[in-house]
Amino acid sequence: MTLDRRQILTALATLGFAATSARAEQMGFDLRLTNEGLMMPVMVRGRPLQGILDCGASATLMDAQVAESLGLDALETRSGQAVYGRITAGESAPVSIRAGDAAYVAPVMILPMKQVGLTADMLIGRDILNDWPLDLDGPARRASFRRQQPAGGMRPVPLSRSPKGALVIDMELEGHPVRASLDTGANTALILRRSWAKRNGLLHGRSQSTALGGDVNGLRRLTLSPVRDIRLGGIAFNDLSAEISDNVLEHDVTVGLEVLRRLHSYWDVSAGKLWLMPPSRGI
Repeated sequence: MTLDRRQILTALATLGFAATSARAEQMGFDLRLTNEGLMMPVMVRGRPLQGILDCGASATLMDAQVAESLGLDALETRSGQAVYGRITAGESAPVSIRAGDAAYVAPVMILPMKQVGLTADMLIGRDILNDWPLDLDGPARRASFRRQQPAGGMRPVPLSRSPKGALVIDMELEGHPVRASLDTGANTALILRRSWAKRNGLLHGRSQSTALGGDVNGLRRLTLSPVRDIRLGGIAFNDLSAEISDNVLEHDVTVGLEVLRRLHSYWDVSAGKLWLMPPSRGI
């Protein structure tokens, strides 16, 4: 099992989680935008937990101390590639997980997440999308796994899986067509493979800045560079900041949360479609 991209910013605060509302118990649930990502309500073995909605992770991950307190043991050891290096995690037996307004059964990958500053208890990976579609209303900070069709007015975009399971779409970046992976767990707008950015003239003459970020391997200094525009399903985004990466990436471009949270989207992996609603206001 491959463990994919994890983006953690360092300006973290201790953030509480409001109880799930009555309407969220029926269909849909509230999301909370934090420095760690989109927080969502999770329940495992009767305990409420804080989870991050993360379609960039191939599996559901849980902090080792949380797993121990729930009586979840690692039965096997798995290794995988995070963005800044290899990681090792223990795999539990399948467990029932209540995530938002849906439930699924899956093993969890157990590793010490909080030692790098992550305050969430777990990450809800894209394995939940094997069983449920996802209606993600970024501007409204609402989501649902139980809506069976996209809202009227949404635009369909082909959505496929890469050989390693990443969710991939076709897009344009400053006029260059490119296959890009989607990652709601990456807190940047875009991640560009340095060799691709250089080959397409996206670094020459542009001022660059630095920021701190990282994954479960620890903190790293990131290089950021401006991008003039991208186009997803006919929807344009302008004046973005992209992380320029020298690390092992499956795709030349990754679209992160800073873009995806501005859209109302409907993810139907089994049908091979991502439906997008243009923002009601300018981007």
